[in-house]
Amino acid sequence: MLGKNEKVKNIGNYTVGKEIGQGTFGKVKLGMHNLTSEKVAIKVLEKAKIADVADVERVAREIYILKLIRHQNLIQLYDIIDTPKKIYLIMEFAPGGELFDYIVSKKKLKEKDACKFFQQIISGIEYLHKVNIVHRDLKPENLLLDHEKNIKFVDFGLSNIYKNTELLKTACGSPCYAAPEMIAGKRYVPIGVDIWSSGVILYAMICGYLPFEDPNTSKLYKKILAGDYECPKFITAEARDLIKSILTTDPEKRITIAQIKAHPWFRQVNQQLNHGIIVGYDYIPIDKSIIGSLKTFNIDPETAQTLVENNKHDSTSAAYYLMLSKHIQNGGKRLNYSEECFIPKAVNSSLTFLQNINRSVNNSRAHSKRFSEACVLKDNERRVLMTQSGHNRNGSTGLPSVKGNTNKATRELISLSPGNKDYNRGRPKYKLVPADNSNPKKNVYKARGNINPLNDSIEYPVKNDKNYKVNPRMIGTAAQ
Repeated sequence: MLGKNEKVKNIGNYTVGKEIGQGTFGKVKLGMHNLTSEKVAIKVLEKAKIADVADVERVAREIYILKLIRHQNLIQLYDIIDTPKKIYLIMEFAPGGELFDYIVSKKKLKEKDACKFFQQIISGIEYLHKVNIVHRDLKPENLLLDHEKNIKFVDFGLSNIYKNTELLKTACGSPCYAAPEMIAGKRYVPIGVDIWSSGVILYAMICGYLPFEDPNTSKLYKKILAGDYECPKFITAEARDLIKSILTTDPEKRITIAQIKAHPWFRQVNQQLNHGIIVGYDYIPIDKSIIGSLKTFNIDPETAQTLVENNKHDSTSAAYYLMLSKHIQNGGKRLNYSEECFIPKAVNSSLTFLQNINRSVNNSRAHSKRFSEACVLKDNERRVLMTQSGHNRNGSTGLPSVKGNTNKATRELISLSPGNKDYNRGRPKYKLVPADNSNPKKNVYKARGNINPLNDSIEYPVKNDKNYKVNPRMIGTAAQ
């Protein structure tokens, strides 16, 4: 399944194969569930790289969010395996690659094709906001495609759980996709920043390049804060109107999810969207035929059903979901969830859980001791433990560094200081085209340019940060 010449090893009930990606704390590898022979993606987190409190909080939050979400357009977590040195996240494999690469291959998308993707993006955002989760790093690189070219959100490393009336303050993500209120250093409504990012993605899909781009950071910020972009003449009036409504710099005047769904451009494609499941509130529907088929693997159907209904993440529940996915790929009926799924049936303890993590981490800061207990994620009998390695990274913010991928040229980590000479040297006008040159010391690009390095997921300074070097006078009153 993984290829005869590939170097493989076994971890739990999975075979680990070739590297298919790389993240801040480790690599992503292609894997296989040994019972079903179905492919999975295995995210390998190296504990030695989870070096400080911020890293621990981020990883703990990301794992918890992955365990919490159940939606057709969000990548699914199947299993979690903890070893002394590594944590293995067994996840859904999306064979279609990144939406970024798909746009590059097409140069730009037809509006109907873009609409199909955009409907799924909005469906995913709407679900996340219903469970009070904000993604904060939406971009084509973080949207994968499955075998049917359906959208799958990935990389929840910058995501957070919020209360309905809460304003967030962390400026994070990818600057070209970041909302103006975030760049201005203001407290912001979580929902608005994801909606803004969706507008930038929509523009990129139908135009083939980004609405806001500049090699100089302060100029880029100024453009975003002013909403300074132009729509090309070849896009329709309806698309132009929707983009304008989303890329509204005043978050209070920005279009809402409900208004986006009612827009004529959005409604031009008819497809059935999944409402998802709110874990802890909703009943998880079961395909009894798939449950019964697990007998083939010597899995007790009753035990499997109990694990799935209780949202457990282990090899047994993974077998069920992988067989269900295979059934759907072969033309079987997909389980759909109606609006009735949003009727509360139990108390969701997600906020309490994260509050407990923060309390433990704060105590660790005060007493300067190992804080592995702050990162224990309980799944009844299952425990996932991430221990502090004792190593510190200089200037670590606990947020993603440059995105790596074995299928792309190496991307360089850039400083967001506009005074950085290397940052401004030799930068062309950027389009959604990958670089030919993998040497970050040489500014050799394709004739049509390179993906803007600013799209890489890094935390950028806000105005009260000592590293913030953007002159407020350059970006107007919005920075006040």
